[in-house]
Amino acid sequence: MTARRACFLLGGAILASVAAMPADAWVMTHIGPYQGGLSSKLGGDLVREMEFVQQFGAVTSMVIAGIVILLLDPAKRRGVLQFAIALAINGLIGHALKVLAGRPRPRVLFDNTPQAGFESPMHFAFAWTKYPLPRTSEDGSTTYLLAHSWEWWKGISSDLASYPSSHAMASACAAACLAHLYPRLSPLVFTLAIIVAICRVAFGAHYSSDVIFGSTAGFVIGAMVMQRSSRT
Repeated sequence: MTARRACFLLGGAILASVAAMPADAWVMTHIGPYQGGLSSKLGGDLVREMEFVQQFGAVTSMVIAGIVILLLDPAKRRGVLQFAIALAINGLIGHALKVLAGRPRPRVLFDNTPQAGFESPMHFAFAWTKYPLPRTSEDGSTTYLLAHSWEWWKGISSDLASYPSSHAMASACAAACLAHLYPRLSPLVFTLAIIVAICRVAFGAHYSSDVIFGSTAGFVIGAMVMQRSSRT
């Protein structure tokens, strides 16, 4: 993948995610688990299967994939190292983007009572602005914790880490790497990456705009690292 093509894909993903943002609330309330959305009606077995599949690209699944490759195709050991490097770079970039964007998770808005003026999913705190995170006190009333996206010691968990989706990034990065190592796997791994993106929205963990950019960014990172490593 050339730098020009990478910039084109990332630029297109940014535009597509911005275009999707006005519909994020509608998608979440109709497909997500909030306010009687579609996924709230799914059965337990289906939910468990979806939860399993959405871990494609996560650490454990990729460790297993790497071990399988080393056992069945030892000649690809350098490719496994490249694979690990791509995933590590992808994780670092994804984490940095989350902190920079500071976008509240869907649960902050749809599973709580957001502060007046902060009800829109299009509100980004960014790294330099504090966001009022709703908290339920012992008496049942709602209070608000002012925090930056990087102030984890305040107990904010991943509340301000919605954009982009790290699961979508990891799965797309993994798909790009595996497809580079084994081209015949392309239909399978890219289908899994798409399912991961859908699951993140269906489970209310991310907005559609989060996974649009996340999936594209992960693919670009994986493809570029594998391609450039192969040339050296």
